[in-house]
Amino acid sequence: MKPFYASKTEKELRNFWETPPAFMAWAVPKWQLVVDAACNEFNCKLPVGLTDSLGLRWADYCPPGMGVFLNPPFDVVDPWAEKAIETAHDRRMVMLVNAASGAYWWHKLADAATEVWQSRGRMGFIHPVTRKVVNGNNLPQTVFVLEPGRLGERRLESFDVVDYSKESFQPWK
Repeated sequence: MKPFYASKTEKELRNFWETPPAFMAWAVPKWQLVVDAACNEFNCKLPVGLTDSLGLRWADYCPPGMGVFLNPPFDVVDPWAEKAIETAHDRRMVMLVNAASGAYWWHKLADAATEVWQSRGRMGFIHPVTRKVVNGNNLPQTVFVLEPGRLGERRLESFDVVDYSKESFQPWK
């Protein structure tokens, strides 16, 4: 029997869920994000989209003072967390992940973070095939912000999840 938090998505689709536009509407101006470090040709959210990017130096694609966004494939988060921490020595990193506080990578990010944002509620992501928002995520979300020169400050914040299925919404405060 699978644990309650196990993904219900077919394995071949599990890593292709799309970040909700409402989240990006809040995050992009807040942290001046310009690079999407883990996207594909269908779900890039920013002016610069990197695919298959673990072997790239993300800071090379991001102007100074701007930020790199990362919503990593959730099957294997560890190498993405390592790369985010490495990049944060040169550029702002904003990483959206499931709040998997039992995972080693989550604590490595928490230790390195300047800000840790916890969701109040569970975010609905966009299904990779139907392109519709699917609510009922099995875990809440964490946003780790890693700022050059301020790594490890760990200020804890929270954000409200909005109902993406409605046409009008109020972004987070």
